[in-house]
Amino acid sequence: MQENIGDPVAAAVIVLLDSKILAFLRKKDGQIGLPCGMVEEGESTRETAIRECFEETGYEVAIPSEQAPFIAFDPKGKKVVACFVGHIVSEGKPTHSHEGEVIWADPAELLVSGYGDYNKRALEHFSIKKVHNTPVTFCDLTN
Repeated sequence: MQENIGDPVAAAVIVLLDSKILAFLRKKDGQIGLPCGMVEEGESTRETAIRECFEETGYEVAIPSEQAPFIAFDPKGKKVVACFVGHIVSEGKPTHSHEGEVIWADPAELLVSGYGDYNKRALEHFSIKKVHNTPVTFCDLTN
C-alpha cells in the first residue's frame, strides 16, 4: 500500500519494446527520464501520461483502464507523479522534440539518471526487470 502523499500533479508512462524502455533525453538537464509531464486542468493522470508520451516521443500509447498507477514523490522533479505502463498504438512525430531526444533505454540507464530514484520505484512496482540479459518482463500490471 502506498503512503498518502497527496494528489499527483504529473504523470508518466513506461513503454517496453523488447528489452528497452521508451525514454526521453531532456535537453534542459541532460537526464534520461520516462515520458512525463504536468496534469492539465480537467485531465486525468491517465490522459496526461498518454498526452505527454505523444508530445515528447511521437508514440501514441494505450493504458489499460483497469490499471492502477504507481504514485510517489519524485525527489528530482519535486512533485508527486502517477506512473502507468502502456503499449504503443501508433507512431507519429513528437510535438515537443525541441525539449529533448527520444531514445530506447536499457532499464539500468533509467536507474542512474537524476530521476533514478523514482524510476527504480516505478519499475519495481510494476515488476519490470532484466535478469541475466533476458528480456524485460511484466509480472502483474494491475497492482
